Amino acid sequence: MGHKLTMTTQHSKHCTDGKRRNYYIYFLDGVEILKHKAPFDDTMDHGYQYGTHIDDVYLYKGNIHQTRRYSGNGYAWWRSSRVREEGKVRKVKFPVSKKILTELGVNKDDKILLNE
Repeated sequence: MGHKLTMTTQHSKHCTDGKRRNYYIYFLDGVEILKHKAPFDDTMDHGYQYGTHIDDVYLYKGNIHQTRRYSGNGYAWWRSSRVREEGKVRKVKFPVSKKILTELGVNKDDKILLNE
């Protein structure tokens, strides 16, 4: 059975500590399986400002895998002289509940790519 992995974003969510955060929410066949905070960099004007690009997202062996690429194009003009690691690539993964995956009938060896 083919599963469908999708992602949506939640911008400027007001949290209980009074701060606002951005979230990525992942769904498998319409069921929420993971919610995590978007990368935050306080050297940028509004924290995130699209300085981190996330691609190559897939579900494999009970984890959501991502490739994150950093670019310095989100800086304000007065911060442009700051040294930044342009082009830095990180591969990260986030665990997903095994209980939810078994309820959805996902084989742990299946690689499910993100449908955008």
